[in-house]
Amino acid sequence: METSSAQQNQNVTSSRMTQEPDEDNIEYVSVLVGTCLLVVMGIYLVVCLLFYEYRVGLKNRQVGRLNRQRNNLNHDRVADWMRWLCLIASIFALVRFILAVVEIELGQSSSTICDPIRKSKGVLLCVSFSSLYLVLWIRQRMLYRTPTMLHLSNKIIQFFSSSVVALVVMSGVFTLLLYMFTRGYQSTVSGCDLQWSSIWIGLPSLLLAIFTLLFQVMLLGLLIYPLYKHRVAMKSVVSNCLNKEIEVIKRVTLATFVAAVTDGIVGLINLGIFGLLSGIGYQLIYDVDILVNLLAVICSFADWRTRMAPFLVRQHKIVGTLKRNQIDDQRSSVTTVSNNL
Repeated sequence: METSSAQQNQNVTSSRMTQEPDEDNIEYVSVLVGTCLLVVMGIYLVVCLLFYEYRVGLKNRQVGRLNRQRNNLNHDRVADWMRWLCLIASIFALVRFILAVVEIELGQSSSTICDPIRKSKGVLLCVSFSSLYLVLWIRQRMLYRTPTMLHLSNKIIQFFSSSVVALVVMSGVFTLLLYMFTRGYQSTVSGCDLQWSSIWIGLPSLLLAIFTLLFQVMLLGLLIYPLYKHRVAMKSVVSNCLNKEIEVIKRVTLATFVAAVTDGIVGLINLGIFGLLSGIGYQLIYDVDILVNLLAVICSFADWRTRMAPFLVRQHKIVGTLKRNQIDDQRSSVTTVSNNL
């Protein structure tokens, strides 16, 4: 009986303590609400990009029906790949957001989900970021292949323009392998937390930061260089031949800069206030970083309003990737590349 009374008193005391708002409970509710908002925004983006994909496909079928002779049609596969990569990044980001909700709800009680769910989220993070940076790489690569920008290209520029993708892939794959095979996670009172690591715990983050910084600097340099050359040339001659390309470069440069800044902020948080955050709080920062990067890349396209709200645009205003060849090949190639970028 005494033991029973003691247990009852302890339960009453503990229940009173749990009713008092503490920092852990506030952080738990904040992270849960924030993650749910990310899920809602992720669902919206996936639905919009899927519907946009459907409408572009419908536009291409209409062009194909109006032009019976297929040899008079030109299919811009580069634009297709950029659109598909944005869609892939949004889908993988949404799945990661959903897994984050599962981790928040079950990470404190289940001892079996932490390791697989954390490593699955690592794979999703890697694929999402790699897809977005591949879009930025493709865009700068195509810009240097336009006829109006060939004069800005030399062997050094071409080398960096083509090799920066190797850093993107290398950073993603190498860091992912370290996360997958050198550490394990377990359930704690604050959620899923690191249980063991066979290497220095900060090594994967350090390597990812170094690789990311390198290819971000290279991308920004490749995009700022033609802007600088164009500004110098405009001082001596007035020309409108590069106006469309310059507008594209400005948009892509801004998207790359936003991605670099958000990634840098996440890195600083990792180094500075990591000890003040629990596992779920730290993971939310990465989720927000993914969303900001995704929005920056989508908004860098000229038709970003159509991509973000395709159900508000009439079908005849949708720009397809299957087009009829024009008579003026040089002018047509420049205009087509500029519009698709």
